[in-house]
Amino acid sequence: MPKRYFKGRIDLDSLTPEDRSRVEQALATLQELDARGLIECMVGHSREWKTLRLERKFTITPQRERILDLLRQCEWATVRDIAAATGMVDSSIGPNLTALLKAGLIERTSVEWPERKYGRKTQFSYRLRPSGPFVPSPAEDR
Repeated sequence: MPKRYFKGRIDLDSLTPEDRSRVEQALATLQELDARGLIECMVGHSREWKTLRLERKFTITPQRERILDLLRQCEWATVRDIAAATGMVDSSIGPNLTALLKAGLIERTSVEWPERKYGRKTQFSYRLRPSGPFVPSPAEDR
């Protein structure tokens, strides 16, 4: 069955007591399924939304694993270096790097290219965080 996504807000004050009860039952069911690991669900009050987003589960996908493998081998790498070494498309590397940055696994620095006449004069380079969390290599997982 294909995945289904839902994102929305519910103004409980605008609902009738009967509808509010039905919505709260549905949300409780979703939270129970999430606790059992069957679905991913975030439920909370709007003022808690930022906190809930930060607690979202982080996974190391095959693409992220390829990036981490490369960064284990070299000190610093740019998006072009990562694309050349992994065969990934440039546009798919950015979101994966962002996720790895937010997870605290890698760090980024800006490198100036003064000799360039056109385009961006700075470029970002990435590396594993030396003091970051332990990132097991695939061989260590087994």
